[in-house]
Amino acid sequence: MFKHNHEHIETTLGDIATFQKSYSFSREMEGEGFVRHIHYGDIHTKLPSVITNHGILPTIIENKDFQLISYGDILIADASEDYKDLGKAVCYLDDTENPVISGLHTHRFNIDNEKVIPEYLINIFQTHRYRKFVWRMGTGVSVLGLSKSNLEKFPIYFPSNDIQKKVAHFFNFINRKLYLQQEIIDLLKEQKKGYMQKLFKQELRFKEKNKVDYPAWKKIKLGKLTKKTGKKNSEGMRYPVAAISNKKGFTLEGEKNYSNADVDIKAYKLVHKNEFAYNPARINVGSFGFQNVADIAIVSSLYVIFKTLPTLSNAYLKAYMHSSYFNRDVIKNTEGSVREYLFYENFSNIKIPLPCIKEQEKIAEFLLKIDSKIQLEERKLESLQEQKKWFMQQMFI
Repeated sequence: MFKHNHEHIETTLGDIATFQKSYSFSREMEGEGFVRHIHYGDIHTKLPSVITNHGILPTIIENKDFQLISYGDILIADASEDYKDLGKAVCYLDDTENPVISGLHTHRFNIDNEKVIPEYLINIFQTHRYRKFVWRMGTGVSVLGLSKSNLEKFPIYFPSNDIQKKVAHFFNFINRKLYLQQEIIDLLKEQKKGYMQKLFKQELRFKEKNKVDYPAWKKIKLGKLTKKTGKKNSEGMRYPVAAISNKKGFTLEGEKNYSNADVDIKAYKLVHKNEFAYNPARINVGSFGFQNVADIAIVSSLYVIFKTLPTLSNAYLKAYMHSSYFNRDVIKNTEGSVREYLFYENFSNIKIPLPCIKEQEKIAEFLLKIDSKIQLEERKLESLQEQKKWFMQQMFI
């Protein structure tokens, strides 16, 4: 039953939409095919909130008489390992006749268009009020779930159709700006990846000012270019505690609660400015950090700490560590069965291409300029996201 609240209609999601069939095809079913699917993992990571082009969706090899997604359907991810992605939603607005199905761990809502406009409704799934509802209704331990019966209870408030259309048009404009801004960032990242491949394969070389070639590169083991450091904080000094994040690199966590008997900061390792660190049990390209945030910090005793010798530029090594070539060699040099480790001895055996120090610096400077462009565009994206968040707070109850 609808209630009128001033100029808004108050109801629930279950009153304005009906659940339709979803399918549980895993990633292994993706491949050359005719039918596309919306997988919950793609809702988590890469799909825009409004899908206007079915071509961005992966195809599956299965082909049978499916119940297809309709124009205006809203699909909600019903599973996640954390609350950040649980309940994320997308609205399908591609009006071409192409077969698309609701995939693994998704709830598909077919909206009653006489009551509410899907282009308006999808914005409600991005509000803080909806996120709070998901946090309250999500269940599970290692994997969180969101049931249909709970989703149906979500309270919905919406104005007249004319106002809905205006609001939807406004947010479509903002979403388009966000999408284009993300495309700029993705293009720059792809451009950087391409340059890195050419640089480290020596298909692209720098020259000296007089256009003379720099000396030929050598392949040298990292053990001859680095030195293991990382003494224990035996004096128990209260330095900032640091950790390595895949997205943010080396970050300071502040000071530990030193009064806690379980915290033995004497066992922590010292990492000085301009030294590298990594956790040998959590290895991937993003797990190597460069300490440039404090004169001295302390890290868990699990970390390996090392510094470069004069023949290897810090900036060059940082750049090479983000290449696919380094990642491949890291994987080859890890050992273990249940859990894999990259000990310093194994790390030392990795060979890297080494130009002279001047060419190293030019390569690093070139890639750093692209990084600066990416960071600038990412700040623009964050600004647009903040604008959208502010507008949503003003327009949605």
